[in-house]
Amino acid sequence: MSRRSHIEGQSFPFQLPPETWQLIFEHATGVADEVDTCKTPSLFSIWDSQYMPFVDHRAAYRRAMTLALVCRDWYELVGYLLYRHIVVDGIDSIDRIRILLLSPATVMVRKLPILHPNHRSRRFWPQVLTLIFPSVISSDLPSPSSSRMLSGLTSLFEIAPNIRHFRFENGENFLLYIIAMEIFDTLPQRVSLVELQNVWITGSCIPTTLRERLVGLRVSLDSSLKYFTSTLNFPTLRFLSIDVEGDILAPNWELPSLAVLQIRFRAFNTNFNDSMVEKLLCAAGHNLLRLDVSGKSKISLTGFMKALHPCRQLQILSIEPGTLKQDGSTCGDTKLPSIAKLVWLSSGAQDCIINSMRVAIVALPRLREVTIMLPAEGTAPDPISIKDDLITAMKHSNSSLHVSLCMVGQPSQPHEPFMSSSATSPTSRRNPQKISSTLRKRRKERTNDAIIWLGLLPILIFVPWWTITAHYQLPTPKIALFDASGRPQLSESRILSMVTELTDPLNIGFRTVGSREHALGDAWAVQQVQDLAELCDHVKARAAKDGRTVDLECDWDWQQGSGTHKFDIMNQVIYKSYQNLTNILFRISNSRPESKSLALLVNSHLDSSLPTPGAADDALSVAISLEAARVLIESVGRGEWEAGWSLIILINNAEETFQDASHLFSTQHPWAQTVRTVMNLEAAGSKGPELLFQATSEEMVWVYQGVPYPYGTVLANDIFSSGVLMSDTDFRQFDQYLLTPGIDMAVVGHSYFYHSTRDVVENIEPGVAQHFAENVLSMIKQMTFRPKKSTGEYEEDSLMQRIRKFDETPAMLYQPTSPDSSKSTSSTPPAIPSSTTSTSPFSSADKGGQQHSRRPDLVFFTLFGSKPFVYSGFTAKIVYTFWAMICTWMTVISVKKSNHKATEGVEPKGSASPIKTSRSNVSLVLASVASILISLFRSVLYANAVAFIMRKVLSKQLSWFAGEWRPVALYASPVLLALISPPFGTLIPRSVPNAMSERSLVHGALLLNAFLAVIVQSTGIGSAVLPMLLSVGIGSGVAVGLLLEWQSGENEKEEGTIHPVVYVVGSILPLAVGVELAVGTLDVFVPLTGRMPPFVPAEHIIATLVAVFVFLSLPLLPALVYRLPFSSQHSGSSSIATRANLRNVLRLACALSVVWFAFVSGWGSWPFDPAHPKRIFVSLSESLPSGEYGVHIAGMDGAAGFPPLVQGLAQVVGTFNQQNTENMDIRAAEKTAFDQWNSNWGPFYPLGVLLDHYSLVTLPNLTPGSETWREEQSFGVVVIEDSTDEAAGTRSLKLEMRHKDVIWTMLEFDARIISWSIDDNPPAGYTRHHIKEASYYGTDIWTLDVTIDLNPDIHESMRRPNTSLTLSNGSSERPGALRLTFSGMVEKEMWPGKKWQWEAEKEMRARQGTPEPENTVMEFFERISGWMEQEKGGSTDLFMMHSIVKDTVI
Repeated sequence: MSRRSHIEGQSFPFQLPPETWQLIFEHATGVADEVDTCKTPSLFSIWDSQYMPFVDHRAAYRRAMTLALVCRDWYELVGYLLYRHIVVDGIDSIDRIRILLLSPATVMVRKLPILHPNHRSRRFWPQVLTLIFPSVISSDLPSPSSSRMLSGLTSLFEIAPNIRHFRFENGENFLLYIIAMEIFDTLPQRVSLVELQNVWITGSCIPTTLRERLVGLRVSLDSSLKYFTSTLNFPTLRFLSIDVEGDILAPNWELPSLAVLQIRFRAFNTNFNDSMVEKLLCAAGHNLLRLDVSGKSKISLTGFMKALHPCRQLQILSIEPGTLKQDGSTCGDTKLPSIAKLVWLSSGAQDCIINSMRVAIVALPRLREVTIMLPAEGTAPDPISIKDDLITAMKHSNSSLHVSLCMVGQPSQPHEPFMSSSATSPTSRRNPQKISSTLRKRRKERTNDAIIWLGLLPILIFVPWWTITAHYQLPTPKIALFDASGRPQLSESRILSMVTELTDPLNIGFRTVGSREHALGDAWAVQQVQDLAELCDHVKARAAKDGRTVDLECDWDWQQGSGTHKFDIMNQVIYKSYQNLTNILFRISNSRPESKSLALLVNSHLDSSLPTPGAADDALSVAISLEAARVLIESVGRGEWEAGWSLIILINNAEETFQDASHLFSTQHPWAQTVRTVMNLEAAGSKGPELLFQATSEEMVWVYQGVPYPYGTVLANDIFSSGVLMSDTDFRQFDQYLLTPGIDMAVVGHSYFYHSTRDVVENIEPGVAQHFAENVLSMIKQMTFRPKKSTGEYEEDSLMQRIRKFDETPAMLYQPTSPDSSKSTSSTPPAIPSSTTSTSPFSSADKGGQQHSRRPDLVFFTLFGSKPFVYSGFTAKIVYTFWAMICTWMTVISVKKSNHKATEGVEPKGSASPIKTSRSNVSLVLASVASILISLFRSVLYANAVAFIMRKVLSKQLSWFAGEWRPVALYASPVLLALISPPFGTLIPRSVPNAMSERSLVHGALLLNAFLAVIVQSTGIGSAVLPMLLSVGIGSGVAVGLLLEWQSGENEKEEGTIHPVVYVVGSILPLAVGVELAVGTLDVFVPLTGRMPPFVPAEHIIATLVAVFVFLSLPLLPALVYRLPFSSQHSGSSSIATRANLRNVLRLACALSVVWFAFVSGWGSWPFDPAHPKRIFVSLSESLPSGEYGVHIAGMDGAAGFPPLVQGLAQVVGTFNQQNTENMDIRAAEKTAFDQWNSNWGPFYPLGVLLDHYSLVTLPNLTPGSETWREEQSFGVVVIEDSTDEAAGTRSLKLEMRHKDVIWTMLEFDARIISWSIDDNPPAGYTRHHIKEASYYGTDIWTLDVTIDLNPDIHESMRRPNTSLTLSNGSSERPGALRLTFSGMVEKEMWPGKKWQWEAEKEMRARQGTPEPENTVMEFFERISGWMEQEKGGSTDLFMMHSIVKDTVI
């Protein structure tokens, strides 16, 4: 840049005054507002930065031109600012301006990102047009040049569409009135602001059309305007500025909408007296909000106060004391209660100021704010002395005024505040250094904003991507059984091959307890452990052949037994009786007897649930256990591992029937008492990493740190142990009956196939088995490790020995139900004999109660797939408390910084009052904490409002079901709308400066999470790791921000705006934690909604979860939004990045997302697909001995589309095997309720309450077969013994339940039980009892001994409807008669579990030429399955069963 620039023959020095450099900075950065935001608003600025539109545009034009002359390169940046105001002073100037505006904008301007699109063309730049009446029009009559000028103005308005402000200057030509009307007629409708300066016209020159739309008017009332006195009506005028000079008459105007009035007296000799001002204020008094009076006048104080009476809404009064004549009046009873703010332009003595203030306090009883402007130059009162005297006067007057003292330069310049009444030290006067500092701060602020928005963008993209990628990352599957060096390794290929053997329906298939496939799976598992025992012998023989000794012993056992237990689920008590169920066990130990005294139990279950082959649940875990045993045995043979303590692999064969087999092992097997800790392997999904979701052993959690692919969090442990998920595992039985601590691990990703027919090996994600198996093997090696001394002897202390059961006494066992029920075929007898006594962590009444409530006093979590962070609860309390103190210290530092700024007396623009003291800042931080909590509540409320619309209004619930992340797309926008919505004014008023509100919200979020972590951890409510991680993330950003502010110097400290690095650094950890939590939770809960009944508000549950996750992920968003202005009007610019615009965008996003999910996408009508199927159940119930059929259909969710599907299915069922279907009357299905007396879904009890039930009225034409269970003695309840004690009022029965070829039977009856053979503490009172049975294949009898009360007290709610029955011999019911309902499921008639067996039998009969039975149940199921596949294209998962129900009264 050269030292001097020469343009148009004028030279400008490079050394410009500071004010010009301020303008340079403003315009060079595209900022139209003043840099000095701390200035006092001009006299005509009122609420929310609304301003009087009349400023000295010519001065602004000259300053902008000066700017352009400083450096030619800046011209392209500020051109649109230079031509915002154009001046027309001749016809030639019109032509030049037209050419300039129509020429293309420069390339640089077109590429400027800061410009609104309309600003990229010059024709959109001008906003103000000044007409300086041309001197060339001087003839007596209008000349052609005037017509040319008028046409030029018309064309100028056409090509400059943004001109809304018209100024008329220097029109003193005598003939102006001749063409004035024509000039005003050229103004387009958009012009609403008019200024008339030194213009000689009459009022009639302003046309009515212009007067009816004017918003602002500025005129000079002098002798040349004496004709401006006609009655004129300005209905829309809001701003009026009058310059009074000379001998004039008061205007006779009607001003019904006037809000701001400015009267400036230019000469003292004007005759504008009391009556004239009264007349003017009377015309504008009703709606006047602000009045400014300045200059010297003849108006008296008394007359002025009298004239103010009509101004009932006047709120701000600005007056120069010298303007009014002092007539000795003290105002008396004259009061103006509406005025709340007074601006006092004073140049008088100190006593005059104090007296004037006392008069104001009396006359203005509601006055709350006074700004006294003192001259910056010349003789002026001492501001410190004035401050002290004002405080004293206010005390004597018992007033709560807020007084600000401001230094002013010349009246036309902006005013800089000097001090407030709360200030303690004055600031220096305005100087170049101060302006330079302001410029640097403004540039720094712009840079900070760029850092925030540009820095957050990659974080918002990269952190979620990194978190999700790390979460789902799986190891590469291994195929070979040994690596390149010959070392044994886990092979996913072998694991999946075993899963295929178990789940292939042509081999084994659906292993439902009691079925033939269940027995085949049992035989397969026995063969597997026998092969492992042979491998063990082979390894020892191979070592002996090589001259080595291998200390290894392998034992296996096949346990079969019967028993009873109680199980609580869904607030229902289920009593279980199991017969001849089995367990397969395999134990690895060394030859020393003590190695078998402590054992690690690795449990998995072999059976599968009703509608599934159970590949992931739980054949995968069985195969992993067997493969881990193979690797361990091979490792012992190579000397790479030694079994210091024993390992027991339990393959239990009845978990899906409420954990019967694990109960059998825990209470009856002799090895059970050696178990010191448990590792349970489960699955609820088929993709993603294995999750440590339940833990009661601190030692095992510490060991879990060392596994190759750890993934777990104490939050999952808290959620699962709370019982919210209505799910359970064998872990409960070991916890309750063995008192052993342990861990529960499962695959949970993509649980859409959980307990469905699609749970097959093909749907298990590659790498899942390898991931799970590697962690299991690592845990086994570490838990069974026993250190040795140098002598070869074992150390006296080891990890297994340090683990303690939940009581101090050794764990004892329950006696078996039958002494012969346990059959052992192990090759080596157990090392520890069985105990003869028993104990339990629960009283006998609580046996089999709710899920365990034990939670280790330990905190553990993983992030980004890293090694878990584990520490004790005691450590957590200390660390969390210390961290909370650090957070408090950082907040105090920030508050002191704000206080330092407050002492400087800075009153930010738009603020109603200066920043308050330290106490006020603390209150503001506390208010911010409350505001953040309200934001959370509002987020949940907004999301649930959308959920209510989807569920109740549109009936489109679960439209997001087919994707775990789809709910985020639906519910994120209302949550973001809630977070950016302004807080309640009672908490953080809008008058509080943005910088202060922003800082307080950041520190509020920090303190809220820090102290919440302390409270939750100290009270033991649950784990506080989540708020702790959030506070660490936010606190890290705050700490780095404070450090950078300290390094940047004192000037930056005074700025008040929080450092941008706080958002960049402080958002990383919360975003990662929130995304990680959302991934893990939505992976479970979104598919889980497909198993929630319609009465459960699944839509609201997911909406609430998304709201919480978004809130946790973006804790700094409520503070960050304060970087944006409220609106473009408040910001003084045309920026679209405002809070108001952002809220409008989010509102639109809410509406569009609802429309998309409900209608456009089609998900609202049927949200299912083959990868995310809908579960449908069909029960063909048959009542014996009548043989009557009933068809019942049920869904397991509340999604739309099920009722029409049921009605379509009714057509298929009603026409099955009918001869003439054309004229058939197929009745619609009826919706039925499920209660405790409903026996149609007996095998599903109590889960039947989760189903949406329909019963078909038109039934199929089925031909009853000759099955054995139709015989009288093959299915039903037989009374073996029956005795009555009349004296005791009891009846004792021995019942035998027979169920030939029927499984999953259930006995139901209503009675008050005195005693029975289930347990020692039967339910109290008269109630409904449900006893569910599970038996091994071929076992078809079970018994019950029961004694009932003959005369029980029956509550009305327990009376069963339609109970009048007769006994089997035909006699009427007698007292003590017992009505029994016995139901079950036909073993050979389940779909699709028996589909392949039925097809194989059909093929065999076809080969043998045996005739096919007609109208069979399986044909009926095949017809329904085919229709469903055709109707929904594989998007349903269908299970059908043939249930038998028989009522007996004894």
